[in-house]
Amino acid sequence: MFRNPEVKRDLLLLGAGSLFFIVLANLWKGAEIATAVAVLCVIFTLFYLWRTWIRYRRIAALSEEIDHILHGETDRLLEHCEEGELAILAVQIRKMVRRMKEQQRNLQHEKVFLADAMADISHQMKTPLTSMQLILSFLQEENIAYAKRMEYVQKLTMLTERMSWMIYALLRMAKLDAGVIKLQRKPIAVEQLIAKSYESLAVAMDLQGVELETDIAPGAKMEGDSAWMREAITNILKNCMEHTPSGGTIRIEAEENALYVLIKVMDSGSGIAEKDLPHIFERFYRGTGGDSNNVGIGLALAKQIIQAQNGTIKAYNRSQQTGAVFEIRMYKSTI
Repeated sequence: MFRNPEVKRDLLLLGAGSLFFIVLANLWKGAEIATAVAVLCVIFTLFYLWRTWIRYRRIAALSEEIDHILHGETDRLLEHCEEGELAILAVQIRKMVRRMKEQQRNLQHEKVFLADAMADISHQMKTPLTSMQLILSFLQEENIAYAKRMEYVQKLTMLTERMSWMIYALLRMAKLDAGVIKLQRKPIAVEQLIAKSYESLAVAMDLQGVELETDIAPGAKMEGDSAWMREAITNILKNCMEHTPSGGTIRIEAEENALYVLIKVMDSGSGIAEKDLPHIFERFYRGTGGDSNNVGIGLALAKQIIQAQNGTIKAYNRSQQTGAVFEIRMYKSTI
């Protein structure tokens, strides 16, 4: 305590002030008053030293507990502090510690998520790469028939397109995760959005024998990034198409109210298994009975795009008819 320059300075000022008042009292009132003033000065100095000692003990305790927290030995932080400046300081430090621990947990979760994502990506890449290597070894044979060679080339092309789509989608998701893409907030006509989203799947749906029905409220508009929203809707339509049998239909309904724009995409397939519903938007998740060529990132990307534009999406099964429903709500203000 006495090594502190502030304490030394205060004691020096107290000593000088006490000496001044003692001399002044002696000259003004005599020796008896000067003695009384001297006693009062000593008592005040002792009181100052006692309060300073108590304060240093509390600071030492606070420093010790902070050291324990830094070494992960305790989560408690001077919960016994009384009211006063040190108590306020302890409360602020406690808030900072809790914030740091929360950030530490978030970083740990992100680390685990990154490790899992890398493992999933490696697994998803390994299967098509192994198949491609095997096909290439077959193509190197000299006596292979032309029809068989073309069959292998077609399979190789399909695997290449699958990997290209997966890399493309992963890069898009990574950009959204990193926040390097600034999504636009411009008015979008819902009817035009649905039409543009359907264009890229029109041929595939026609070949599969799946029809598209729409019931869109006239003049319905939302705010967002047209290109990214088109990609999200296309991914949802593609998922519905893959689970709709030949002769089935996909129906899109859209309406607008004061709070949000509601878009429903419904198919006439077998629906979503109950055990798959909680995981349908997870990355690399493939539900029961899904296509083996499906990598499981289309719906995850769609959800990420929608949420990045102040929207929500959920999936459930139709109550009275077979098929799944994807319900999108694009809110007009921040939720």
